Amino acid sequence: MTGSVLAAKYSAPLLLVEKDKLPSETSNVISKEMYYGYILGGEAVITNGLASEIKKQLMEAK
Repeated sequence: MTGSVLAAKYSAPLLLVEKDKLPSETSNVISKEMYYGYILGGEAVITNGLASEIKKQLMEAK
């Protein structure tokens, strides 16, 4: 996973999602422990709707 290099650089977690579903455990980490993040992969890996949902959670956490 190339995302692991980015995660290591910033001492950050690497959170995995399904293509169109955000697991509750991942959602909890985003809501409680994260203020910014990178979404890696195109639409073949993550839907635009899920990417938008994650971005919204990150903005609300600030």
